Amino acid sequence: MKSSPIYPSLSFDPSLNHRAHTFSIRFGVQIIPEFKTPDGFEDDVTQLYEEHYRDWMKRFPDYARLDEQTSKEQDEFATAFTEVDTPIRYSESGPRRIIENQEPPMASNLSFKLEDGGFLSSELHNCPVQYTAVLMYTHGLKSLAEIYRSFDIYPTFLPVLTFDKSRLTIRIPYEKNPGDLAHDNFDGVAEDYSKRTQQPIESDQGGYFGNLSVAGIEQVLERESDEAGSFVSRIPINLGDNLKISEVARDLLAIGSYRAQSLHVLRDMI
Repeated sequence: MKSSPIYPSLSFDPSLNHRAHTFSIRFGVQIIPEFKTPDGFEDDVTQLYEEHYRDWMKRFPDYARLDEQTSKEQDEFATAFTEVDTPIRYSESGPRRIIENQEPPMASNLSFKLEDGGFLSSELHNCPVQYTAVLMYTHGLKSLAEIYRSFDIYPTFLPVLTFDKSRLTIRIPYEKNPGDLAHDNFDGVAEDYSKRTQQPIESDQGGYFGNLSVAGIEQVLERESDEAGSFVSRIPINLGDNLKISEVARDLLAIGSYRAQSLHVLRDMI
């Protein structure tokens, strides 16, 4: 399946060891204009390009603004859910915004970079365990939404993780029902994921719009209209130890975001 450049890849592959969890995007935040004079001759491309890059950097949120996207209350609930006491820290280095966590077995970091060519990219490093991944995904998605807003991209399509004192709710929006284009290929993807991760996934074989469950926790379709809705999972904090509930959260997010991303691509093909 072709991927959407503005939809983050949130996946898990245990064979990749310290890079087992991914959070990656790469797309152009601005279209570089045609640097032409009325007579058809090129202006000083370097100077004009540098002016545009400076404008992009002015719009790129600083680390403090990204840090503000997650409330203290959400941080506390997320800590209770994952049992990760090491705080998330935000920083920046030139064109890079960095989200870090020092929880063992290794320090994890998720970075967003505005590259010279006007491309926004992200990469998650040193994140082999699920409880840290849940935190990095939570903070990363909130930060990415704010970055998108700064570049006039309305981020309603991004997954949202919301914690309260009793559970984590994962809401993964989708837009447009591409009908027969999204046949039943998703069922095979879910089976492959289950084999790779050794995580039993129960599915009603309903394809992209079917229901499924991981460890008894359902991911259900909540329709808002014929063309929009969300894949929703509600994971209770008393499900078990932090390894188990974080594992379930990670897998439901990975499977659900694959569904939504695929529909996002197919929508653009119609």
